[in-house]
Amino acid sequence: MRGLLLIYIVSYAVVYLAVYIADALLSNPDDAPLWEQVADVTLLSVGFAGMVFYYLDVDRSGLLAGWKIVAPALLLGQLGMFIRFQLQRPQLVAGAEKDDISEREVTAIEVGTTVFLIPSLILNLAYAYL
Repeated sequence: MRGLLLIYIVSYAVVYLAVYIADALLSNPDDAPLWEQVADVTLLSVGFAGMVFYYLDVDRSGLLAGWKIVAPALLLGQLGMFIRFQLQRPQLVAGAEKDDISEREVTAIEVGTTVFLIPSLILNLAYAYL
């Protein structure tokens, strides 16, 4: 089980860095507000840190006490970003169609991202509460 956990953590880091680099190189600065980009980086980085703490079984009482606040905040933050995406979905689909990306592909990206993030959120909550 620890082997699968390590594979997921490394995959998370690789995908996170690849997406961040691709976004930095390929996206238009006007595509997303700066606060949204900062929120994405913060949420992904905090999620990564929590998974590493869980994997290494870091047992510092102050860190665990803090993570009881951080883990739900991480969940709420990701939920907020998901809701924001849903509210912007019509504009994103319209913009994507100009770039020859179908609504189905936008949905696939959305579902893939959600499925990829769910284990991170679960691991962060497990670290805080188990």
